[in-house]
Amino acid sequence: MKPALRHRLALLFATAVAAALLVSGAATIGVIALQTEAHMRDEISRGLPVDDDDLLVVPRAAMAMAIVAPLAIAGAAILGLYLARRALAPMREASRRAAAARASELDLTLPVTGAGDEWDDLASTLNVLLADARGSMSRVRRFTADAAHELRTPLTAILGEVEVALRRTRTEGELRATLGTVKEEAERIAQLLEALLSLARADAGTLLSSRAVLPLGEILESTVARARERASQNGRAPIRVECTPTSALVEGNRPLLSRALENLLDNAVRHARARVTVTAASDGTTARIRVADDGPGISPEIASNLFERFARGDRARSGEGFGLGLSIARAIALAHGGTLDLRPSSAGALFELALPETAATERNDRAADATA
Repeated sequence: MKPALRHRLALLFATAVAAALLVSGAATIGVIALQTEAHMRDEISRGLPVDDDDLLVVPRAAMAMAIVAPLAIAGAAILGLYLARRALAPMREASRRAAAARASELDLTLPVTGAGDEWDDLASTLNVLLADARGSMSRVRRFTADAAHELRTPLTAILGEVEVALRRTRTEGELRATLGTVKEEAERIAQLLEALLSLARADAGTLLSSRAVLPLGEILESTVARARERASQNGRAPIRVECTPTSALVEGNRPLLSRALENLLDNAVRHARARVTVTAASDGTTARIRVADDGPGISPEIASNLFERFARGDRARSGEGFGLGLSIARAIALAHGGTLDLRPSSAGALFELALPETAATERNDRAADATA
């Protein structure tokens, strides 16, 4: 059985005291011996008899040292044990709390004594780390539950279609209809899994695997063109998608930027009454793209958690999305060093995507490459 840390500290303290006593005692006895010898020589040189007490000075000092040293060492060991117990009290309390805590919850807070010593620094740092870990575990648990719920809906639909199809012989038309439904639900599952994979990459910091200097205007125009096509096929009244051009250059990943813009435009088209407006602006350092719709708008209660994963307000519940589009768009913006925010609007919803523009030297290099 290994000795407790307090015992080792007490032993170390007692050993240090013993070493100090040994060195100081030897030095003291040496000094006494030299002084006694000098005194005896002086008496002999003057023809005086040597006192017997002078001969016993050194032995008496050594004997006193032999008696006092063990007592001092024992006292030092006891004092060291006491001081070690006091110093290690926060560690014992931390160990007790850790033993009582549940690993699945990380409901643990280390004691901070208020002494401002190294233990307080360590405990405070670990408490912050534990709090972050608790928050992460809570988000993972909620995210997993929401993902399971979203997967259950299309899987239930697929199972229902298959069970109905197997109850009796179906015509070719009925089987085609069933397979069409199964295909739609399978595509929905694939879309959800792709979204979850993107968010997992964002959490791991590997979302942006490659970069290049890109013309933001080209990406925006192609994305808006696809949004216009989807808007004309949404089964409702036609929705106009208007866009202003931009010549800004940004450094990033084209598919990811396209996806962020598509998510914003899909969200706007889904909730717009008649029009979606996309405006682009650049000041040489930041390119800003604003996507606005003339829909019912977003209430403050919904806006507070709009970018949370699987967050759904009244607007989202009426649509076919998973509640992940805005989360993914913001993750892409952050990966590019930009931001995505909900801006105040007198009517409908207004989202602003801000991305850092490339430096002027990179613009010139790109222009030179294009003319070469």
